[in-house]
Formats: sequence, structure tokens, C-alpha cells
Amino acid sequence: MFRKVTRVPSDEPLSKSLYLTIVGIEKRWAGKKMKNWGIIYGQLKQIFDI
Repeated sequence: MFRKVTRVPSDEPLSKSLYLTIVGIEKRWAGKKMKNWGIIYGQLKQIFDI
């Protein structure tokens, strides 16, 4: 399905591209604090019964 959208000839280049994109996003988010995380976490606990 992703090949239709991205027009990549096979799954391997697509997998590598997605992996590198995710790694880049993780690097940007590492060390950043989210405002009101305690409130957000509490709401998620209630919604998903964690």
C-alpha cells in the first residue's frame, strides 16, 4: 500500500526510508519536555485503563 503512495519500486527502500524518518523524529524529540504531561498521562490512563 505504501508503494502506491510513495512510488518506491520495492519494500526495502521504503522500509529504510521510514526507519530513517522515525529515527530523525526521535532525535528531535529526545530531551524535550511536554507541557502538562501529568494531566495528559492521567487522561490517557482513564481512557485506556492502564
